[in-house]
Amino acid sequence: MAKKGFSLTDLLNSNSKSNKELNTDATGVGNAFKVVWLSVYDLKPSEDNFYSVEDVADLKDSIELFGVQQNLIVKPIKDSNKHKVVAGHRRRMASIMLVEEGKKKFELVPCLVTSSNDIEEKMLLISTNYTTRELSDWEKVEQLSRLKELFAEYKKEHDLPGRVRELLAGALNISTTQVGRMDAINNNLAPEFKEELKKDNINISTAAELSKMPQEKQKEAYEQHKVKGETSLKDVKEKSAKKSASKKQAKATITEQERKNAENAGNYIRGILKHLIARTPTMQAEIKQCFIKLSVIEQYLPEVSNDKEGAL
Repeated sequence: MAKKGFSLTDLLNSNSKSNKELNTDATGVGNAFKVVWLSVYDLKPSEDNFYSVEDVADLKDSIELFGVQQNLIVKPIKDSNKHKVVAGHRRRMASIMLVEEGKKKFELVPCLVTSSNDIEEKMLLISTNYTTRELSDWEKVEQLSRLKELFAEYKKEHDLPGRVRELLAGALNISTTQVGRMDAINNNLAPEFKEELKKDNINISTAAELSKMPQEKQKEAYEQHKVKGETSLKDVKEKSAKKSASKKQAKATITEQERKNAENAGNYIRGILKHLIARTPTMQAEIKQCFIKLSVIEQYLPEVSNDKEGAL
């Protein structure tokens, strides 16, 4: 279960030097901000942004009707009059599209200028994106991967109690099971299939099932994927079922061989017992061998053990 009440907003606000003097926007995040109007052409996208800035037609229409309703968050670029966008990449892109249509009044956009450090900056990027729209499966997986790294860095200098999986679940408002599934995709999914997930050619359920397979089997599955042009969860489960059946068949073969070994051991013991019956009971070495062989027989051929008792 995720830590109750934990959120990125709370975490960011807890680091503010003076919460009483903060300005906050619709994100609820405060951090020594001041609001200014800046040209969209003076705003540079962050190299850390992994969220899609495509398909902003609806957002563009909304901005044209109502203006930019949520301030962008930006950070000054050293030795420059430009600013880097921390949050608001889609708003920036939609505004640029309007300006390029000849609607010059949309060139200036409201921005909150922050002096947050690198870790806080990256957390801001995530906190202002994960609830604002429906993310793609790849964005969700990548988002968790980035946040996991940020928490690891953050814990080096700050008190952040609790298990990372629970912290991630609380921060992203998902279950720990979902965290585990996406973590497995990040750690185990073959690069080729990660790219397919990014292109939305496979979904997160299929990716999770694929991540359970060894790398060589994933490569085989990818070759089939290239031929078919798609891979479904059903395809992967059928492939896994065939693999499981093959393992069971191999196990059955091994069990039969073990049974034959036990039969041979039984024959050996019968011979030794007959030999011992005819000689003195002081042959400890041979008797010890009988007990060793007998332990094998009792696992696979208990009826032979009964025969032995009758012989004695």
